Amino acid sequence: MGGCPGGTDSIVIGRIGEDQTCTILKTSYAGFDRNGNREFIAESPEGLSEFGLIATTAPHSKPGIIQNVFDINGWFGPAILVIFVIGLILGYGIWRARRKNKN
Repeated sequence: MGGCPGGTDSIVIGRIGEDQTCTILKTSYAGFDRNGNREFIAESPEGLSEFGLIATTAPHSKPGIIQNVFDINGWFGPAILVIFVIGLILGYGIWRARRKNKN
């Protein structure tokens, strides 16, 4: 789907009923028609009304804790990273001092 990160799985058909309720219909990709256009199909159990083809973003997997903590898009991630590195350095220094005192 040229430029659409989710491909055909990111396309859905929406329905707006006469009572102005909106519904996202279970949509399937049907392939290409004889003119080379992509076809999508959906059943509308509530009947006919206004329909629209909607491009959504690709479903994202839930990011792990490492991705959340070290997210570089905000200031919180880099701050946590700096604190983590300082903690590692201090921890190594304390471990080395204790090891030296034992000898």
